[in-house]
Amino acid sequence: SFNHMEKEISRLIHENYEISLREKETQLMALTMQINPHFLYNTLDAISWMAKINRQPEIEHMVLSLAALFRASLHNGDKFITVREEMDLVQNFVQIQKVRFPERFVFEEDFDGEVANKYTLKLLLQPIVENCVKHGIVGLKRVCRIKVSARLDGGDIVYEIEDDGVGFDPAAA
Repeated sequence: SFNHMEKEISRLIHENYEISLREKETQLMALTMQINPHFLYNTLDAISWMAKINRQPEIEHMVLSLAALFRASLHNGDKFITVREEMDLVQNFVQIQKVRFPERFVFEEDFDGEVANKYTLKLLLQPIVENCVKHGIVGLKRVCRIKVSARLDGGDIVYEIEDDGVGFDPAAA
């Protein structure tokens, strides 16, 4: 019937409008996600320049380290980076933590040129090192030592992350 066809056309127009609206919302969200990192980098850059002008090298280095970490985590595409680049990201994280927890821990890295240019998953080590800082130095009366090592074992990259912090009871974990 004509009435049924009219309702069907109305329904299809409404459905098409909703699909178009969802597409526009998705495009807007994608643009917003692109703008936010630029705004963040520009703001961090401005803060680092203010710190430099005001001769606050600690703040300047902390902000630059934070910017480098954000750039790596927000950078689209690459899920894999070299071990050298991954270790640099860990160093950026460590620099920030050293400002937060001055003279509470020392950080060492140990890897050779053979493993440096191999590809690894991006931001694999940072959360583990973060746990070492977060849980290792709490209540510790001395300086905590955190060490990250990387070596090749056959074709595999083997990481060792160790600290001599407070530790925990494995039975309770």
